[in-house]
Amino acid sequence: MGLTNIKQKESAIILVIILIFALFGFWLRLLPMEQLTSGLVPKVIFMDSWYNMRLIEVIVSNFPAYPWFDPMNGFPIGKDNDWGPFYPMLSAVIAVLTGAVSRNDIMTVASWIPPIFSLTMIPMLYVIGKTVVDRKTGAISACLISIIAGEYLYRSFYGYIDHHFFEVIFSTAFILFYLFVIRESIRENISRYPSSCLILYSTLTGLMYYFGIMNIPTMVLFAGIIGGFCVVHALISRDEQSLKSLTFAHGILFGVFIILFGLTGIHNEGMSLAQYTPTHIFLALALIIEPLFLTVALHLTRGKTAGLTWGIIIGIPVVIYAIVSIILPSLVQTISSGFSYFFFFSYKETFINEMQMWDLTRAYHSFNIALLVMVVGLVLTIYQTFKKYDAIRLCILIWAFVILISTILHLRYEYYVAVIVVLFTSIALSYLWDLLSPSKISEPKSLKKGQKESGITLVKKNLPIIVVGIIVLIITAMSAQITWEVGTKQLQMIGMNDDWAGALTWLEKNSPDAGIDDLKIYNKDGFSYPNNSYGVLSWWDYGHWITYLAKRIPITTPFQNNVPPVAQFLVSTDEKAADSLADKMGAKYVIIDYETINSKYPSLPLWANGQNERDKYQKYYYQQSKNNPNQYDPVLTLKPDFFTSMVSRLYIFDGTETNSTGGSLVQYGEMQTGSQKVPAISRITTLTPDQAEKAASEPLSAGTDLVSIQYTHPITKIPALMHYRLVYESPTVTASDELAEMHNVKIFERVPGYQINGTGTIELPVVTNQGRSFTYRQESNNGTFTVPYSTSRDGAGVHVTGPYRNLQTGETFEVSEQQIS
Repeated sequence: MGLTNIKQKESAIILVIILIFALFGFWLRLLPMEQLTSGLVPKVIFMDSWYNMRLIEVIVSNFPAYPWFDPMNGFPIGKDNDWGPFYPMLSAVIAVLTGAVSRNDIMTVASWIPPIFSLTMIPMLYVIGKTVVDRKTGAISACLISIIAGEYLYRSFYGYIDHHFFEVIFSTAFILFYLFVIRESIRENISRYPSSCLILYSTLTGLMYYFGIMNIPTMVLFAGIIGGFCVVHALISRDEQSLKSLTFAHGILFGVFIILFGLTGIHNEGMSLAQYTPTHIFLALALIIEPLFLTVALHLTRGKTAGLTWGIIIGIPVVIYAIVSIILPSLVQTISSGFSYFFFFSYKETFINEMQMWDLTRAYHSFNIALLVMVVGLVLTIYQTFKKYDAIRLCILIWAFVILISTILHLRYEYYVAVIVVLFTSIALSYLWDLLSPSKISEPKSLKKGQKESGITLVKKNLPIIVVGIIVLIITAMSAQITWEVGTKQLQMIGMNDDWAGALTWLEKNSPDAGIDDLKIYNKDGFSYPNNSYGVLSWWDYGHWITYLAKRIPITTPFQNNVPPVAQFLVSTDEKAADSLADKMGAKYVIIDYETINSKYPSLPLWANGQNERDKYQKYYYQQSKNNPNQYDPVLTLKPDFFTSMVSRLYIFDGTETNSTGGSLVQYGEMQTGSQKVPAISRITTLTPDQAEKAASEPLSAGTDLVSIQYTHPITKIPALMHYRLVYESPTVTASDELAEMHNVKIFERVPGYQINGTGTIELPVVTNQGRSFTYRQESNNGTFTVPYSTSRDGAGVHVTGPYRNLQTGETFEVSEQQIS
């Protein structure tokens, strides 16, 4: 068999293997399909996907216009759209071409885009691996990128309608074409003429940067990566000719971007890199000038010491930065704040999960043994790069370290790091392949005519493919296992459930029109809300759900606009103060779910008043374990302000007056555990309701706290709310005891209320839309009652079964809906 035929056969085998991995990876990405297409409404994954669905619908209805301003966000101001148009525009184009018109059809089309476009990463990783090392590296990379677990794969699930996956596609394509630019810049002498290849690759790199920015401005990180590469390349290589070529390439690359962005990309005022402002053009100009400056610096220091070169290359930009900070302080502030936000945004100050640091447990959970093999690949690449300088390898190292550092600081960037893990794992496995090849171990003995190879000889001959194949299969199996867990089980816990879907569907049908056409594009200039507009107050996680399903205007969303005042409302212990906040925000409805009162509650006081306020509502104490006296277990305790906060009064107690059930007086001292001190319980005293009321009215001694450990057991009497009435609750019961029954999602309407003269206590029997009965009870205040429910008994939804009744006088009162509102 000829050498050509052997290579063709090898290529065919490699292609088949890559296709098998591609098909398996594609199947993994379809795992969530069944759960997303069942239930009350078709669903998409996570929060931001719902807003992208809204954008796609708006574009389809106004094709091809894009809503750069959205009044269905951030009531009562509206919000500039900081997301780029690429992803929703692509989805809208495909929807239009396929004839998708209905909401469900558009969602189906958009849901297929992530898994289908994930296939584009396979040839890109093959080419990068082949360019950096060899064909084996490319083939292994192409296989692994199909199946590697973690955020990269999850964000390409069917139904994950979000721009993050296209961040990975465009950033990878950008690096790929820039590697070609580096290769061409080293090959040629720009003083004669630029090659057509250099022009082509520079243009393609510029297009990828433009599309990446128009997808999401985070793409500027990769401009910074190649900027950093140019500096390090200049300092190490001192190669003027390659820098001349890079100057020419950057001129084309960022020139293409400046032209396209100048024509289509500027939609915001100011100097923010996080928005579509002219600052992106200034950054592009700086990156055109950078290699020119480096070329001049190398020319001026030719034959001089390396220290002088370093001094000029580093010192002059520092001086320029200082001058610009005086002349254009807003520009410098923009760059500094953007850098600080990207790398040093604090999880502890916000409790935004994706801003947590990426620890080893999470990293291994996502990438299994590939993480360990990647480290070997990084070490090998560093060694090979500096043993014999290689600009292409230097570029991928800078790329790798910037992405790894970004991900370690904020786990949200894990979707970027998957490419790094795959590439450097493949580099290590390719090296292992070469190390185990027969020529490296021993020369194979020639066989006599008719003699067959022994089993040991066959194993030695095929040892590379056996060992590398086993490692790849282990990575595949471990990735598939965790992906199955996430795709079939965990997504159900973080996505929209039928309780929320039902609640928002109800709200759309049973609440007054908010005065905004949800499919119309509004111009920010001169825009003002109609008089009948109002906002829906809920925690920020649920804002996009409210926009899309209820077609109402949320006050806060996952964009984190208006989060502090919403948090202040929810933790306010005074209805009058809470009402003042609600007035400013234009809130008419309040939606609270079980997670808001439970797992999300610690973030409420954090956003409202800062870290120092967290212990005012809830606090963990440590109590000696009954089973192990050497072990202390954490105990979550609830303080009086927890029960009197608006979120508890609404969700747990339905806005009605609730008597004290007593509490516990906890005495504690500090205990050292590792590097921190924690409060350890030394004594617990159980208090009756009267004792608890008395303890709450007096100052507590140091090392003592008044607490409860049950959500439905308030420490002090909880007064009734006068301006909030329950109008809907979902069917699922999340918790119940003899005092309360909590349904997953509850909707309250904010009303002016109606004043009834009288003293004492007034009661009203209420039945919810789920058939649950409770009594609304209120004590008089200054000789009046302000009541939120009408007594019209239509029997539909939440309704009353009798009139208001004064317990002291026996007098009854009927109140109409007109009087309430």
